[in-house]
Amino acid sequence: MDTPGFLADTQEVTSETPLPAVRASDADRERAVEFLRERAVDGRLSHDSFVWRVDRVLRARSQDELTQVVSDLPPEGRVTRALTSAATSLSTMITRVRQAWDAPRLAPLVLPREPGQRVVIGREHDCDLLMTEISVSRHHAELHFDGIEWWLRDLGSKNGTRVNGMRAQLPFRVRPGDAVSFGQAKFRLALPLG
Repeated sequence: MDTPGFLADTQEVTSETPLPAVRASDADRERAVEFLRERAVDGRLSHDSFVWRVDRVLRARSQDELTQVVSDLPPEGRVTRALTSAATSLSTMITRVRQAWDAPRLAPLVLPREPGQRVVIGREHDCDLLMTEISVSRHHAELHFDGIEWWLRDLGSKNGTRVNGMRAQLPFRVRPGDAVSFGQAKFRLALPLG
């Protein structure tokens, strides 16, 4: 069983052996408060109990008094730390796998070829790239090639424009291979042929 770092190693003592009180240092108190804080975060202490115990820790004169304040609390186990770490890693991995799975299945959206060329994307008939997806606004976004780089700009759409999962409200520089979405319509940007 793990014990907090501020608990002194004790030797076997009989009732006849007088022990000198070991004075609690500020570092011992800080470790005790941190130990209590961790238990409060874990839900093992109520707010009132936490405040009461911290007060006792700050008033403790010896390590024995510090030990009495926390002796009934279980230490944080290695299992809890390992499970928390594993859950975080698994969540991150699932997100990456989902993105990798979706990436090759996205339809290509060819970037403009000519400098100054603009492609308006939306559901309105005057758009250069006409979409039927209901989550796409009438004039949803605009792709523009300035001769060096490509830019994507949302035109005030209701459901937003995203580049690689990030919302693109201002002109956003894009590159071939980026995943873009207009509402629920998703594409992978591709270089123009020829």
